[in-house]
Amino acid sequence: MVLSVTNKDKFRRVVKVSMESSPYFQLTCSNDAYRVVLPGASAPVRIRFTPDENKDYSHELVCITPSERIVVPIRAIGARAILDFPEQLDFSGCPVKCSTQKTLLVRNVGNRAARYQLSTQSPFSVVPAIGTLGAGDSMQVTVGFHPLTTGDHSGSLCCSTGEESIHTELHGEAGAVRAGLSTNFVEVEKTFITMSNHTTVFIENRSNVTAHFQWKTFPTEEEENKEKRRQCRFLEPWTETWLENLTEEEKTEKEKGSCEDCTALLSDTVQEEIAKVQEDPMLFSDDIFFIEPVEGEIGPNCSAEIKVTFKPLEALEYQSVAYCSISGCESRLPLRLTGEGQGPLVELSCRTLNFGNISVNTPHVYEVKLINQGAIDAPFTYIPSTANVGFCFKFAPEEGIIAPGGTQTIQVSFSASVLGKFEEEFQFSVAGSPMSAILTIK
Repeated sequence: MVLSVTNKDKFRRVVKVSMESSPYFQLTCSNDAYRVVLPGASAPVRIRFTPDENKDYSHELVCITPSERIVVPIRAIGARAILDFPEQLDFSGCPVKCSTQKTLLVRNVGNRAARYQLSTQSPFSVVPAIGTLGAGDSMQVTVGFHPLTTGDHSGSLCCSTGEESIHTELHGEAGAVRAGLSTNFVEVEKTFITMSNHTTVFIENRSNVTAHFQWKTFPTEEEENKEKRRQCRFLEPWTETWLENLTEEEKTEKEKGSCEDCTALLSDTVQEEIAKVQEDPMLFSDDIFFIEPVEGEIGPNCSAEIKVTFKPLEALEYQSVAYCSISGCESRLPLRLTGEGQGPLVELSCRTLNFGNISVNTPHVYEVKLINQGAIDAPFTYIPSTANVGFCFKFAPEEGIIAPGGTQTIQVSFSASVLGKFEEEFQFSVAGSPMSAILTIK
């Protein structure tokens, strides 16, 4: 290596050239030698470099004149790892909430192995994140794009080798696909309790890509994540479920507060429970309405038939909402569900009995029929009357079960012990029905 010391002054200069002792850098002339450099002339300085391995080296050459001191840094650059990443990568025309991937073939064009670390930001991802690539070797790097909102997205892919950082500009454009529900409202026909009824809706995919769908409980991913955080916060230690995993000896030690193994077991169990909550897809779940399939795929320009089943438990009106998350659609699509439960349908053969004029203390027997006009069994029970003359009446049988389409004859026995007119109501309660069968007797 040859350096030149140039005198740019009008007078000659005396220059002292020196270098600290080094096993790798030496001056070919004697160290601390003085040189006279004429005006406008240059004096060569030769440095011998003798490395013993392929790495970076550094040293300093010092030039001193009567008026100044000049330090000249000396650098010797060893082997370098150089990864040939592209300057930019573009994802165009990707459906929202869909994953798109591009694979890069990256080569180490340097003369040293590269220990690399790759990183990026959502909605972009990269695999592998870390590794080593030998000099001259190649590897595949997969960059993913999973946008959650429509529009333009940008980011950067950073590759750090410890010696340098390489940045690749990332750009993606997300759009919505043409997919939706055939209806957003389902009303199931009135259904007898303990029985079921169903109807169908369709998810229509009018795009040229395959769409994946899931029926969800929550309208947005934000509310879904909020519920997961709530469940994780309320995971209390030492619940009965976790205590079942302990032996009696461990429970005793735990109560004394001296069981390290118990603490470790608790920590592992809590982490497992939290992991289950975080991995839960929060698919639609309801005690009355059932959707199947709850998730699946729809081919391009195809539709999926969805069965909605209604199983009422009581004679009530039910309402619920299921949210359909479709890849390619930014928002979840609501499907409002409604249905009414029907209890047993029991009617009297006649609703009013008019006894007319009857004698006191004279027994009379009449008959009336309970008719089950529904499709399920009707358990009935006579409700004893507390009316003025209710004690004068007897009904037989007072309880029973009437099969669908069947009848039950009820004998009404009456013996008046008081004088006067009366009009009383007598009730037969039917299990599962909010309305009683009422018989009026005059």
